[in-house]
Amino acid sequence: MKLFRTLLFPFFMVRVLLLSASSAEKKKIEEIDTGTMEWAALITGSKFYGKEDFAKAAEDYIVLQDYNDPVWFTNIKIRPLHTNGSIE
Repeated sequence: MKLFRTLLFPFFMVRVLLLSASSAEKKKIEEIDTGTMEWAALITGSKFYGKEDFAKAAEDYIVLQDYNDPVWFTNIKIRPLHTNGSIE
């Protein structure tokens, strides 16, 4: 039941939106919701399967990373979502 903790405790659900670099566009690139069966299936098939604490913290650090390539992050904004899921 470890992987489905978001079904039992919905207040732990997280939604991540990645937007394009152009502030004029604000085009959504990716959306991730850790409270779905799709997320649970992704974890089941990953190297993180079996790690008791993976993606379960109510609060944690935000980590930006890339493997094997130089990477730069600029103009990062972290905002809470509105109750309807919008960012505006």
